[in-house]
Amino acid sequence: MTGFSPASPQRPSSQRPSSQRRCLFDVAASGVDGRFDVVPAGELDAACADRFRGVLHECAAAGAALVVVDLAGLRLLSAAGVAVLVDAREVLDACGARLVLTRATRAATRVLRLTGLDVLLGDPGDADPVPRPRPGRVAAGPERA
Repeated sequence: MTGFSPASPQRPSSQRPSSQRRCLFDVAASGVDGRFDVVPAGELDAACADRFRGVLHECAAAGAALVVVDLAGLRLLSAAGVAVLVDAREVLDACGARLVLTRATRAATRVLRLTGLDVLLGDPGDADPVPRPRPGRVAAGPERA
């Protein structure tokens, strides 16, 4: 018998609980004068979400006025990653800080649109991020009687 025990069969990595999956994710952050640039890369899923959340919370705790998250390096933005962004927005709002998402990949932009977080996409130099128009949707005008 070679390495297989019926009592504990090996599952493919895609079927393992997220706590046992290998984290294919990295994140770098730097800050100066109240602006923090956060650069996640790889697959932001449940196995890595807490690490990303920790970095964003550290930015808030360090007194960030603006946190810019460059999404260009993400290959995957899962529901767990979206939850981290929602949490970060709430934490930063409570501190009087702004969260701006930049350089989102096409896949990440699609997820952000579906969840309504595309309002965070913008230029960090703007006073307020301006929501990008959503294809196929008509902007609501003034109500008519």
